[in-house]
Amino acid sequence: MYKVVFTKEGMEVKKEIKKTLSEGVEWLSIERFGWDNLPRKDIEIKVIGIEYELSSNGQKNISKLELTAEYIRKVKGESQIKNTNDDFWTEIEEKLKIKNKNGEILLNYEKTAVENLVDFVKYLFEHNYISKEDLPVPSGHKRYLLNIQPIHKNDANKMKNPKKIDDGVWLEANYDPPNIKKIIKKLGKQFGEKTL
Repeated sequence: MYKVVFTKEGMEVKKEIKKTLSEGVEWLSIERFGWDNLPRKDIEIKVIGIEYELSSNGQKNISKLELTAEYIRKVKGESQIKNTNDDFWTEIEEKLKIKNKNGEILLNYEKTAVENLVDFVKYLFEHNYISKEDLPVPSGHKRYLLNIQPIHKNDANKMKNPKKIDDGVWLEANYDPPNIKKIIKKLGKQFGEKTL
């Protein structure tokens, strides 16, 4: 979850971080833009809530506007939101030969299942469907599928068969082909498919 806060200084993007030792969450500032750098045409935001504060000078001016967002994505060039989820999977099929046929993932038979997974995750990062700010991505209660280091929630527990996707991006790839298909489908739904 994200918050986009507009004030007289400009725009600030915050990401929800779950506290590790206690209940609750905190909001970490991940990016700021002054008004001279706005509007932005390279960001897509799916807004799910709006809050505002009125100024205290007696007039009904908004002093702060806060958007709650399900996702925020940077895109190359100007934002071009795809019209359907099929567009994402068509793109994946054209580039990686991985198909989503009626909800069933068909891997590129010219590569191993692990190579399919690595290629898919790299593609998501290279084309701004996912970013380092989205990490970690859990694979279970105590494990991470993607993290900034090849470790899980418990620092002593290292990833099995970790693959380096990029600087500061690690993927646990110790899965059999049926589970890799499930992971690709889940990541595609979470980060690739867009709900308008």
